[in-house]
Amino acid sequence: MTAPLKIVSAQVALKVNDYAGNLARIKKSWEDAKAKGADLVVLPELSISNYALQDSVENPDLRQCAMQSLEEVRKMTAQGGPGIIVGLSQTLDGGNIYNTAVLLENGFNLGMVRKKHLPNYDVFDEKRNYASGESTGPLKFRGVKLGLLICEDVWFTDVTGELDAEEAQVIIAINASPAEEGKPARRLAEVVQKRAEETGLPLLYVNSVGGEDEVVFDGFSMAVNANGKLMYRGRGFADSEDMLTLNIPKKGPAFFDPALITPEPERLEYIWRALVMGTRDYLNKAGFDKAILGSSGGIDSAVVAAIATDALGAKNVTQYRLPSQFTEKLSNTAADDLARLLGNDIREIAIEPAFTALQAMLQGEFARAGASGRQKGVALAQENLQARIRGTTLMAISNATGAMLLSTGNKSEVAVGYCTLYGDMNGGYNPLKDVYKMDVYALAQWRNTHHAPGLLGPKGMVIPQAIIDRAPSAELSAGQKDSDSLPPYPVLDKILRAYNEAAKPLAQIIRETGEDPALVQHVITLVDRAEFKRGQSAPGPKITSGSFGSGRRWPVLQPDLPSALRGMGMI
Repeated sequence: MTAPLKIVSAQVALKVNDYAGNLARIKKSWEDAKAKGADLVVLPELSISNYALQDSVENPDLRQCAMQSLEEVRKMTAQGGPGIIVGLSQTLDGGNIYNTAVLLENGFNLGMVRKKHLPNYDVFDEKRNYASGESTGPLKFRGVKLGLLICEDVWFTDVTGELDAEEAQVIIAINASPAEEGKPARRLAEVVQKRAEETGLPLLYVNSVGGEDEVVFDGFSMAVNANGKLMYRGRGFADSEDMLTLNIPKKGPAFFDPALITPEPERLEYIWRALVMGTRDYLNKAGFDKAILGSSGGIDSAVVAAIATDALGAKNVTQYRLPSQFTEKLSNTAADDLARLLGNDIREIAIEPAFTALQAMLQGEFARAGASGRQKGVALAQENLQARIRGTTLMAISNATGAMLLSTGNKSEVAVGYCTLYGDMNGGYNPLKDVYKMDVYALAQWRNTHHAPGLLGPKGMVIPQAIIDRAPSAELSAGQKDSDSLPPYPVLDKILRAYNEAAKPLAQIIRETGEDPALVQHVITLVDRAEFKRGQSAPGPKITSGSFGSGRRWPVLQPDLPSALRGMGMI
């Protein structure tokens, strides 16, 4: 009988291509594990560089940094103590680059595996940068055969099946699996438990945590026994190092004495914490510790202010009221109440002087356009002028103060182009970019009655009920309401989800939503024609399978779908 293995699941926060910083974090994890008497430390996928490297993986200087970091980790283990599993990009086989995992102990490289299945969908583009590796048998470590694999490989039966056939005793999967609503439950039920039950082997799944560009890694590392029973689940959206014990009896290995089984948060809490982590990490990694935003007294800016406050702390978020002649008194009082509840500073800069000056400057051009029958174009230009004055004002403040401007447009508006380029779309980051309007309302209600680990904002109500209850409006003309230009948001979101996330055919969307065919076609036309705006929008945290970010590759210069179908006589 082999002695039990004490394994540390090192779900740690790292930074892309920050080799010195990542190396320091890896060394700290190893030293902490050594102090605990651990046998093995397991880091996430590509832990030496962090995920995702994109084309930077091909930079020769950065590749050399990765190899130097691996050498430093090897030297560290020569001191004795626990072995360690790390991930990195390695150039092997005459120039091919592989996503690899390496097992080191006592100054020796005990073996490596190369990722076989390379994801090539959504935000993943690994086939562009990596060669596919061949399956590798178990690696021997202190009398135990470790079946080691990398992220996507655990989603397929061939790699785990080969490890089982070659008499592995436990499977260890290192991962960089992004957050997505419902993802922790799917990972457990559809992947980890299935692979354990199919192979009859316990399985440890160590995931990344933290935000990188638009992607947020949620953590929730876990371990199951051979029967699929959950024995450990680490914290979500948190840097943590947790000890597990793997017993190796003759009847078969098993995890026991779980240190922690964190419950999966319900949907709205999961989304909120993903948005907060994405915002915090994006700003901090970009070198910003403060944020500003335009506070309109509407639901979107209110929720962004609350997310920013939970991410950075109340004193690091400043709101700006930018009223015009069309701003209702309720908008100003609601914005003031929001800032008071959140503990933010709020300031006012009226845009009327700039608006008046620009109208005077453009008077001749507007008159000529109106005389030629472009009255609607003039009205639109005057509305957009206000949005662009606000955007320019906030960008100037951002430049002057060194605080990042947050954009506040939700996914429903961005989807149909109900937003102004170089106006309300201004900003370095948009926390609501992947959040539909009805979810914005739901998140506001949730945050008013809930608090969660890691949130820096106050407990209790933070978003005034008056903001939640009022009809949404851009307030760019007298009495304007969003419903003047768009279908009711419950209807709009239903159509958008069917077209964007589910990618259903037009006829099926009409049939399943039960909405007027002309309305459905109009919404889809708006989506397709707004692609040029989304291509110029700020990044934001991805929380769905259909985010408008790097995972969406869509042509700008094409007919909208209804027009294309009409041209072929299909509708």
